[in-house]
Amino acid sequence: MPFAEVAGFSWPLLAQEAGAAANDPLKVVFGYLPLVMIGLVFFFVILRPQQRERQRQDEMLKQIKKNDRVVTTGGIFGVVTSVVTESGEVTIRVDEKNDTKIRMQLSAIARVLGDETPATKTEAT
Repeated sequence: MPFAEVAGFSWPLLAQEAGAAANDPLKVVFGYLPLVMIGLVFFFVILRPQQRERQRQDEMLKQIKKNDRVVTTGGIFGVVTSVVTESGEVTIRVDEKNDTKIRMQLSAIARVLGDETPATKTEAT
């Protein structure tokens, strides 16, 4: 008994069906429609929010100024002492008593906590 009869397939009909589908442009368009829909969902769910977050981060980095309290991507808290936007460098003070400073890339700043005012400086000590 041939395999085609056991499995219930009719091989010549499958070949004819594939040839008929290739001639019908509407079936081709509807065949690619699910892939296009998955691509759109991927764009709006994953890529677009990442673009917005990157724009927000870039805007935050452009507005960093002296005396801003910041947190680095490594989790170090500090106060900005100088910013050089041309070279993308920032110097932060991490210890008041020893006046310890760290020079790093501007992109290493994860977030800005706010300005360090004299009132917050006296509260911290």
